[in-house]
Amino acid sequence: MDYKESICKLLDEADNRALKIIYTFAKAVLNK
Repeated sequence: MDYKESICKLLDEADNRALKIIYTFAKAVLNK
């Protein structure tokens, strides 16, 4: 029912993966 709680839960679970993707992408962009 509480969509904010669900979103927060999903973000917590995906946090590590997302950070790795963002970090890798940022590194690739900065190394250009």
